[in-house]
Amino acid sequence: DLIRRNDEDKGRSNKSSTKAELEFMNVLHNVFIKDVFNFNDRSTRDELLLFSVLFSILSMVLSYFLPFIPKISIVMVNVLIVAILCIPFFSLLVRRLHDSGNSGLWIFFLIVPVVNIYVFYLIFVKPSV
Repeated sequence: DLIRRNDEDKGRSNKSSTKAELEFMNVLHNVFIKDVFNFNDRSTRDELLLFSVLFSILSMVLSYFLPFIPKISIVMVNVLIVAILCIPFFSLLVRRLHDSGNSGLWIFFLIVPVVNIYVFYLIFVKPSV
């Protein structure tokens, strides 16, 4: 009976890991394919967190390889990165602001020095409505 319980626990842990992988893949699918130019719906904090982690990892990897890229290609690589990552990231931030019950126009206040702290609170801390 004890062996059977251990096997059941192992089966549960495997199912939860595949579920977490599926959720990560769903987030990537939603952000990069389904909702790239969608600025109207809502996104959860988990979705924003997963995309932020991916965005950070990709930028660290690219900054590591930056010295090995010829100077002329750096501009083209930079434009490509902006097009592929920043547009979905801004749409995700606007959807997260909608999820917290605020207008998506708050994203423009990220460039204002003191107000941006409040906008970061709205995006990353404030719970969903």
